[in-house]
Amino acid sequence: MWLLSTDRAELHYFIDPEAVPGGYAILSHVWGEDEQLFHDTPRYRKDMRPDRPNVRDTTASEKVRQICKIAERDRLRWLWDDTCCINKDSSSELSESINSMFRYYSLAAVCYAYLADVPIDRFSDDLKAPFAQSKWHRRGWTLQELIAATVVEFISADWQKLGTKMEHASLLSRITKIPVEVLLMEQPVSDISVAQRMSWACDRETTRLEDRAYSLMGIFSVNMTTLYGEGERAFQRLQEEIMKQTIDPSLLAWGRIEAVSVHDLPDYGVSHAHADSRSYLLARSPDDFAPRWSGRTTLSPTISHAVPAYSGWNKVPACTMTPYGCLSRLVCFDRGELTLAWTACHFQDEDTVETLSLWLILQRCPDPPPHDAKPLYHCGNKYARLAAIRLDTHRPSDPSFGLRSEELYIALWHTTPKRTAYPIPVALEHERIRTPFRITADSLRRAFWTADERINLDSVPTVRFDWDGHVPIAFHLSFSSGRGSVKKGLWLVLGVCDSVQPGQHYASFHPHPAEESPSADEYLTHSCEWDHISTWPEGQDDRGRPDGSRMCRIGKAGRSLTIVLSFTPCPVYGPGVLVLGPGKEPVDEDELDNRYIDIRPSHRRRGMLTENDGRLAYGDHEPELRMQRQRDVASAASMRRRLASAQPTPSSPPSEALDLDPHAGLGAEITLSTTPQATHSDGARATPRRSDRRLHSPEVAHDAHRSQSPSSAARSQAPSGPSGSARHSPSPRRPASEASFSNPTVRRGSRLPEAPEDVASARGSRRRKP
Repeated sequence: MWLLSTDRAELHYFIDPEAVPGGYAILSHVWGEDEQLFHDTPRYRKDMRPDRPNVRDTTASEKVRQICKIAERDRLRWLWDDTCCINKDSSSELSESINSMFRYYSLAAVCYAYLADVPIDRFSDDLKAPFAQSKWHRRGWTLQELIAATVVEFISADWQKLGTKMEHASLLSRITKIPVEVLLMEQPVSDISVAQRMSWACDRETTRLEDRAYSLMGIFSVNMTTLYGEGERAFQRLQEEIMKQTIDPSLLAWGRIEAVSVHDLPDYGVSHAHADSRSYLLARSPDDFAPRWSGRTTLSPTISHAVPAYSGWNKVPACTMTPYGCLSRLVCFDRGELTLAWTACHFQDEDTVETLSLWLILQRCPDPPPHDAKPLYHCGNKYARLAAIRLDTHRPSDPSFGLRSEELYIALWHTTPKRTAYPIPVALEHERIRTPFRITADSLRRAFWTADERINLDSVPTVRFDWDGHVPIAFHLSFSSGRGSVKKGLWLVLGVCDSVQPGQHYASFHPHPAEESPSADEYLTHSCEWDHISTWPEGQDDRGRPDGSRMCRIGKAGRSLTIVLSFTPCPVYGPGVLVLGPGKEPVDEDELDNRYIDIRPSHRRRGMLTENDGRLAYGDHEPELRMQRQRDVASAASMRRRLASAQPTPSSPPSEALDLDPHAGLGAEITLSTTPQATHSDGARATPRRSDRRLHSPEVAHDAHRSQSPSSAARSQAPSGPSGSARHSPSPRRPASEASFSNPTVRRGSRLPEAPEDVASARGSRRRKP
């Protein structure tokens, strides 16, 4: 290891930290912007002149100069500083230093913890004081430095001593959640459960993501190679190494813990998603070990006092990693469709101050297992991942309880051969591909995040890089709320209007009950009045100024499920590309309150809103949307017939309209009629409104027919059918199902494919016609 001489700040090399004469001091600090690095520090050579300039007082950084002076006053000749004592250009030396970091701090004579944001005159034991709020308490590497070093002296921003960790052990325990006994070196850190030790690292930060795992190796007495660039995989490898080195199964005790009765377990139900990291055995980061749950978990191989110690049920789980999953030998029992596995841990309930046995909730994966393989199990359900149960009154050892020992395969996050997430299409996610909407996985998760509902992304559309928005796309999300509630589904449809207001972005939301599974084809229409994003309430930035964003609220304000999301013009491409984001503060709160989308489970009209207490709603727009849907299908059918006949067809007169029943189903037959249609002026809607019930009345039709031009009237004369309405061609009517949106050749807003020979013959016939 390299050490600095405290009198000259020059580097000297020692083969082992125990071989340093007189011991050494060590520095713990938060890195700044102007740190002195290894290549900035001179190395001592035997041929150096004795009268050379003192580097410490001339070229050394202020931090190195001051800490060397403090160590020299404490009669320590050597100092270790991670900024300038590690040659980071050498990967082997870097890996050796990281794996030996805990040992370096444990063998140091004293550790100086420099708090650059704590002045000497503002020290206090208040949790809101600068000392408790210092960045040093939130960094990942400082955790093992605080635990490993026997003597820790805190240094203020002006290089004054603030006391030792022995003196401030009680305050440090309140800040870091580390027991006082561990800080005072009265209890070995190895006596603390793995889950508790992991909870100390919750919410700590590191510059590199991999360092969140590497900084914990010494606390768990494991070693592994450092591979910067592996990302979250580093924490997965750390957990695997811990499972190899210890029999403590509390590593599995992360996530939400629910204190329940055995009789309430069947009411929990079965619900999990492969994209949810909580459904897997290993955690994704130390943040999953929350102090309120994992920090109250202790290792105890006795299930309960009702189970004799000599019985065969008090067994510690054993785990073996396989490519299929983790092969676990567990003591478990079944309740309903759930299997509960004993974790050999106990949980102290914060409310009742009662110690409960901790069980891992398991449920069988609904997907069939591979050939000749055992079923695969996932962890947790929609309420919790672990259950804390009081078993003293249930006699678990009784045969009627159903306790058994069994080998189960539990899914691992990274080894289970299963698709773990629906990726967002690259055309929507990449900032350099121009599409009408920009949506990332993170923005979609943050936009639909809610504390009371669990939301899963079930399906995503396929989007080409040249998508222009005229063919709408749909995302499907599912909601599962609190205990006993009904799971809901939601279709999010995005597109660009090509009818009444061409070029307007729209987003429509179509909820449906859990027992229904409608196709996205049923919702590929929109209401210009409600769904055009330009008509949504405007949002504001952090300074309270309108920022051009538009907001929408899903769910009535004050209810359990309330989601507010916004679309903001892209900073690169402008308003032609809208970026999805979480909700902001609206400019007009009343406008946002009066315009919301209700997705309550009792609501049965899919995709529609209801008018309640005088609020705006579009529940009555269902007939209008169905009529719009029929127009699209009929228009596509008419174009198909023209292409098939390859004959010149006169253009449709402006008075041509569809004679449709607003309440007709989508499967009804579509006919074309010459009944004149009322016209709208000044940019009014071309689709029926709730207040316009006489759109297809005979009076309006007669007035519009008299306003026709002579040429249009002549063109509209054609043989009439049995009902008296004129037809474009004598071909029989086709049902709407033949030209539905499920047909890939019929897309709203896109042209139908034309055969080159048909087009050529049609053009030639038009030139030959006099």
